[in-house]
Amino acid sequence: MQVKKITGSGLTAFLAIALFAFVSTGSAQEASKTDGAADANASEVEVVLEDQGAAQLADLEGQAKKGDVSAQVRLGIAYAEGIVVQKDSKRAADWLTKAARQGNVLAQSMLADKYYNGRGVKQNYAEAAKWAQKGAAAGNPEAQMILANLYKKGLGVKQNYAKAVELYKKSAEAGETFSMYSLGLMYEEGLGVEKNREQAIEWYTKAAEKDNTLALERLAKILGETESCE
Repeated sequence: MQVKKITGSGLTAFLAIALFAFVSTGSAQEASKTDGAADANASEVEVVLEDQGAAQLADLEGQAKKGDVSAQVRLGIAYAEGIVVQKDSKRAADWLTKAARQGNVLAQSMLADKYYNGRGVKQNYAEAAKWAQKGAAAGNPEAQMILANLYKKGLGVKQNYAKAVELYKKSAEAGETFSMYSLGLMYEEGLGVEKNREQAIEWYTKAAEKDNTLALERLAKILGETESCE
């Protein structure tokens, strides 16, 4: 297990940087786990704080308890990913719930994923759908992807392939890699749309260019079948 030390004023800056990095990449990776994509954050990181750093963390928790949404989201991310504090899925879910109830879109998306997978909360697809719908309505691509997964599988909502395609497309066009792969699969299998090999290849290619291994596998299969028919 890797151990890091962060002291003094560096803690607040580290949390801010960690939040920015997670908003940019981490939440997308987390949401992708809903259908078994690779876990980019598999190794747990324990951070040991010296006295002054621990005091600053306590100050952040104090702000969060007073209702500061930004502090609540930062703590939720910190506990979810083991950043600065020891990883704790339940405490992460608690802080994200507080932020989500105040309308924070990132927290809503992360909370939807937690209910989908049962991380820190009891698995509940209806709750996952509730929070994913809120995040998706605000344009969050990860929430759109989670909601699309639920519509595709009929979990927590009535199965609706056409709705899943609509959401996958919005999410994919916003750059969500797993949605690109999923949209390709919908076109390949003709779920919610007419079968379209060219569209399937196009979306698989977009996902593969972002190193999605599932898309690479599907491309290899489709192209291999094409060569065998020639």
